[in-house]
Amino acid sequence: MESAIRRLREAIERDVRYGEVRPGASGGYVFGAIPAMMMYRSSVCGSELADVDLEEMIDQSTFPLLGRTDA
Repeated sequence: MESAIRRLREAIERDVRYGEVRPGASGGYVFGAIPAMMMYRSSVCGSELADVDLEEMIDQSTFPLLGRTDA
């Protein structure tokens, strides 16, 4: 999980630099949300996430949390 969180953090920090994510929007809870949802799907639903599922999860949950307020 540490690798996934590190990659997620790098991607979000890059998006802050590009102006796609508002500065200060990312924190510990944000970096834990996607891995927590992945573990939930794996343990409770008994399924692994396909790439398309992960993309939808990020598009529908994480990006709205991080998005710019002026967009």
